[in-house]
Amino acid sequence: MNPSIKVYGCQPAKALDVRQSLQHGYVVQPDPADTIPEGLRTSLGELTFGIVRDHVEEIFVVEEEEIPAAMKMAFERHHLVFEPSSSVALAPLLRGESVLVNKRVGVILSGGNISLSDFFSLIDQHG
Repeated sequence: MNPSIKVYGCQPAKALDVRQSLQHGYVVQPDPADTIPEGLRTSLGELTFGIVRDHVEEIFVVEEEEIPAAMKMAFERHHLVFEPSSSVALAPLLRGESVLVNKRVGVILSGGNISLSDFFSLIDQHG
């Protein structure tokens, strides 16, 4: 990987096992997470922990209300549907995370893990 590229991770505030694992130096088993993105309720594995430990610069913490707000913005402005787990990665950009300001940033976004009815329900409830 190009050493000039910095990799950042994102986690919902209610599911911080990756961040806690990095702080402790070993995989921390999370308490059951009650966070909007179902895909981020799982625990971190040893293989993934090693990759994150070696390559991720920082983990941004995303508040629950930022997740449907990111989903809503992407839909309203760009007509794109992103699942909640993916929208966690968009939230730090939208809030102007200081280390990202005036930088060239790439974000991996996906949308396959949510039905349209759940998508709109989530936005209506929280957005």
